[in-house]
Amino acid sequence: MFWNNFPHERRNNLARKLSLELYPLTDNQREELILICNMIGIDSPRDLDSIRVLQAPVDDDVLSLLDMELNDYYIQFATEYDALVRDIEIGSSDLEFVDLLESDNIELVDRGDTFKKSFKVRNGFAARFYAFCASCKRLNLGVRVLDAFRSFEVQKSKFENTLGRLAIRFPDMSDEDRVEMAAVNTACSPWIAAHMSGAAIDLYLFDLDSNKNLDMGNEYRSLSCITNMNFPFLSFEQFKNRFIFQMLSDKHGFAVYHAENWHVSYGDLIWAKEFGKCKSLYEPVRSIDSVVKSLDRDDFYTNFNEILC
Repeated sequence: MFWNNFPHERRNNLARKLSLELYPLTDNQREELILICNMIGIDSPRDLDSIRVLQAPVDDDVLSLLDMELNDYYIQFATEYDALVRDIEIGSSDLEFVDLLESDNIELVDRGDTFKKSFKVRNGFAARFYAFCASCKRLNLGVRVLDAFRSFEVQKSKFENTLGRLAIRFPDMSDEDRVEMAAVNTACSPWIAAHMSGAAIDLYLFDLDSNKNLDMGNEYRSLSCITNMNFPFLSFEQFKNRFIFQMLSDKHGFAVYHAENWHVSYGDLIWAKEFGKCKSLYEPVRSIDSVVKSLDRDDFYTNFNEILC
């Protein structure tokens, strides 16, 4: 589980260094997590004893310190992870793209991006997504979809935008390091871009009564280490909400991307790795405006800034 993917010794040493008090779950907190699993019909994990949480969320100053301490760790983690994913074969499927539909607990959110929003996914993804949303209702939760299929043009723009944001935030960072860090936050070439395969969505879970998004500890597309699912310094509420996200995803066969606590996929390379498959179900495509326009397979492993549009 995600909470055991961060080295405990490193977590404990960093907690001492920054005077952060981590606590094991109380009996009531443990029972709450078990009840969540029971409500969605999934076995509760057996390793809840290893979970440690803060009594309150970290403030911005502490988070900045944690980012400085953990940036290199998470870049190395992502680099090693991507190397394993890259060895998996990219499959090929003509399974059609379909539009996601809104319902009483599904919202499609137009965030006013530069490019026209398309909430399309592969048909196989959509079937699992609607089952995922039905399970959310058992917890009185809704789903806000922030992004789905991305064309080549959009994905390339997202990567360039991330590079620009990093240049502003870290002006002294080398170009090489900036590209490396940007690749943790945004796919840098088509092979890893699940959105280009129609195999992923970005989402918020929200409470149906209050209409408020669950607190995961960060905003969408935040450039901070806290977006990693295994970030070790969370309040119980933040941890619980990530737990809900992970359990719902596990139940319905979705893979949660380790560096983005809003991204789930089915049928891409990350899904293949997490579920022990020898190849992905879907391949990235260039666009789907009127017909599906394929992408040259020679370009799958080329960085966006090196591919001729």
